[in-house]
Amino acid sequence: MSGSKILLFLIGEEKNFELEYRIFNFYCLLGIIISLIMVIIRYYTNLPPILGVLLNIFMLISFGCWYLSRFQRLFRLATFIAAFSLIFVVTPVLWIFNAGSNGGAQYYFVFWGIMVCSVFRGWNRRFWLFLLFIVIGALMYLEYYFPHFVVPYPNATARYIDVYASFATAMVATTSIFIIWTNSYRDEHNHVKEYAERLGEMAVTDGLTNLYNHTYLYQRLEDEIYKAGRYQQKLSLIMVDIDFFKAFNDTYGHPIGDIILEQFAALLRSHIRSSDIAGRYGGEEFLIICPKTDLEGALAITEKLRLLVEQARFGEDKSIVMTISVASPPGAAETADKPSRWQTRLCMLPKKQAATGSKLSDRK
Repeated sequence: MSGSKILLFLIGEEKNFELEYRIFNFYCLLGIIISLIMVIIRYYTNLPPILGVLLNIFMLISFGCWYLSRFQRLFRLATFIAAFSLIFVVTPVLWIFNAGSNGGAQYYFVFWGIMVCSVFRGWNRRFWLFLLFIVIGALMYLEYYFPHFVVPYPNATARYIDVYASFATAMVATTSIFIIWTNSYRDEHNHVKEYAERLGEMAVTDGLTNLYNHTYLYQRLEDEIYKAGRYQQKLSLIMVDIDFFKAFNDTYGHPIGDIILEQFAALLRSHIRSSDIAGRYGGEEFLIICPKTDLEGALAITEKLRLLVEQARFGEDKSIVMTISVASPPGAAETADKPSRWQTRLCMLPKKQAATGSKLSDRK
């Protein structure tokens, strides 16, 4: 198992734990390690025995909070225990028996307390941070007016070791939080980006055929009409209507009809040009927008499509009959000036079946 997987197991995966609780779990584990290190430091620096007892107790508290948060999901209880013990037990005892404001370890634990208080939300966060600052202020007041209550370091070596160890611990903790936060932010950003792209695709895609839907087709049609008029380009439309589809559904059932639509859409998608825009216009009707294509070019596309459909089998080895209608505007300028008229003619394509000569031809 890799180191990253072990860390995910210890602090929790993103999909199961919010960021603040993952950071809290990490700090609980760090509290266990730091308490053990400081117990060893206390042994070699001859600090008061009460500090060893306190650090061992805090090690057990950190382990208990990590277990409650990571495996029991009792986040509120775990954060309450951690905040209460840090504010009212660990910080005062360290301050008094570890040289007060001249010490090192207490500053790390104050920093730890701030991080734990930050896990709370709303007024709870402000309440716990207020209590922490009140306790620190009271300890400073006690040290200032009653300095004999604060136990100094036994020697300068003990002080420098304690300060250096606390500085190194704070540096590791801060760096680790930054790494966890940036990784989580990057992952969340990628997830949001993927969801946005997926939602964008869903908004313009027909769920059954995976072609563009009716709304997007009309938007693209307006764009292509404008470009055809603005740049004096050709534009053609191809409407494909699967004939007798309702009777087919009534005979074989809608599931088979859906399969036929899916298969026909896949055939259409795989054999049109990359510049063409194909979508499901509605029901069993499909529209292909062919930019920069005149009527002859569109007819060549329809002939290719007709041959493909004639040779293909759909559903349970069945053939289909379709009506293909092709239209090309008489002039780009007219198209650009009157897009609504062009869209009205589009709606009539499957109905008019070769009624307007070369402007609107029909093939079966």
